[in-house]
Amino acid sequence: MNIFATGASGGLGTVLLPALAAAGHTVTALARNPRALPAVPGLQAVQGDLLNPLSYADALPGHDAVLHLAALTHAPNAGLYQRANVAATADLLAACATHCREARFVLVSTRAIGQACGDYGQSKAQAEQLVRASGLPAVILRPAEVYGVGRGEAVAALARRCARGGILPLPGQGAHVLTPVHIDDLIPAFLAALTRPAALGHTYTLAGDPIAFAALAGAIAAHHGKTLIKIPIPLRLISLAAWLAGRMLKNPPLVPDQVARLTCPKDADSTAARTDLDFSPRPLDIAAMLAD
Repeated sequence: MNIFATGASGGLGTVLLPALAAAGHTVTALARNPRALPAVPGLQAVQGDLLNPLSYADALPGHDAVLHLAALTHAPNAGLYQRANVAATADLLAACATHCREARFVLVSTRAIGQACGDYGQSKAQAEQLVRASGLPAVILRPAEVYGVGRGEAVAALARRCARGGILPLPGQGAHVLTPVHIDDLIPAFLAALTRPAALGHTYTLAGDPIAFAALAGAIAAHHGKTLIKIPIPLRLISLAAWLAGRMLKNPPLVPDQVARLTCPKDADSTAARTDLDFSPRPLDIAAMLAD
């Protein structure tokens, strides 16, 4: 299968695209800097920018599937999410409708979906609606918090922090629930989403076992023989700090919608993915998380 992919340099893309190539597929990755991609047989790059469809449209013909991994996940305002996650998706869908209409379009979305999950969640909900309305053969995937990618994903950052022990500020009481999933368990599900007829037209949640943020932090520290002193921080105070940071810092550690994204209700039911995509997430693997 010939696969056109966006988001090659992101956490998922750096692991997933070489895995697709290793499975025998030919992957063409859209990249601003093709030299940054790994030299892997079956993985090739086309230089372009997702925000400029003219830079990649001519590369689309001949592809059997389009894997849209790219997304802006942390931005100081809604306008940036709209541009990167909504407008860019609309442009990509339009280009596909013109140049590879029969190609399967796989959108990688999020469990933090909708306005209750902040501006990011709203932008991803809009992107999903664009895909459903496009008339293209499509599948939508909503992976949970990913670990095992070997770079700065949120779970890996939490693992590194908790492995040191000491004081850990908690968002609220740390009761919000995560469902971490290992990247190696996502790869077969992504392959199935790209190839299986039964997946067409469906939206799938890809989630691991549920665990509260505070409990996960404690488990990581205990695994490393450390003790955490958990200090609850009111969510309103965190939101205020994020708002201020967004206006005062060039690269703020928090963005204004981050609290909403953490605490909003999220679907954790992966039954359909287990049935249709043979998704089989492992129990939470603290050791693998710490290896990131």
